[in-house]
Parts: sequence; structure tokens; C-alpha cells
Amino acid sequence: MASKLSSAVARVPDSKLEAYAVAVLDGDAVGFAQLGFHDTPGDIMDPYVFQTKPSAGTCHLERIVVSYKVRGKGLGTTLLAWVDSKARERECKTVKLEVVSNNPAKMLYERQGYVSQTSAAAKICMCPCVFCILGHLYVDFMYKSL
Repeated sequence: MASKLSSAVARVPDSKLEAYAVAVLDGDAVGFAQLGFHDTPGDIMDPYVFQTKPSAGTCHLERIVVSYKVRGKGLGTTLLAWVDSKARERECKTVKLEVVSNNPAKMLYERQGYVSQTSAAAKICMCPCVFCILGHLYVDFMYKSL
């Protein structure tokens, strides 16, 4: 994993690194958020999956991770506030993200103003493929207006 990350970071422009936040507690990384914009490369950890870029005015929350050690203590909310701030700084009007079914973080996203735009029909249609590949029933596409 470390070699994959090192090789990915080596080819990433500064604009992508500026759209990345790491939360540190007592010297340990306990969370991070990674954003994508219309003028930055896609997800540096898996560039072949996330080749599509958001349109101008939209920020893509590509990844957000909070360590089990600090879940429920406000770090997710803090990282989402950073996402909003960075998106506004880049003149975005919308933030989008994807979340797999049954992810408890979906409740946090909803409390922070994200709204699902995945129809029931879309969930039914993606179910077999998503379940086979990811082990989840569906992926929910959520958006927040800034």
C-alpha cells in the first residue's frame, strides 16, 4: 500500500495536494478528507476508477475517513466543515459524495445538509453489480448546496 501511495503522490500536482486535509492527534493521523475539482486529477489512490471530474462549480468529496479511535467525537463534522470551506474558497456551489448503503456516516452527511439524489429505481438497478463488486446493496449519490 505504501508503494502505491508513494507512486501516486509522486505524479500529483500541488493543486491536488492543496485539496487534501489530514487530522492529527497526539502525533497520529486519525482522519483525512480528499477533494476533487474540475481542474485537479481524480482520486490519487485509485485513478482508474475516478476518471470523471466534477463540473466547474462542484466539489467532489472523494474520500473522508475517521479512525475508529475518535469516531463520535466531532472529527467528521470538523472535516466536513473544512470541505465546505475549501469548496467555497474554490467558488463551488455544490459538494457531492458517494456513500455505500448501511454506512453509518450517511446520518452525519444528512445532518450536515447532504441530500440523496439516488432514486429508488437507480438503487434497484445498481444493486446486483454494486453488491457483487463492493458487498453493499447500493451506492448513494449525495449533494449539498453551499
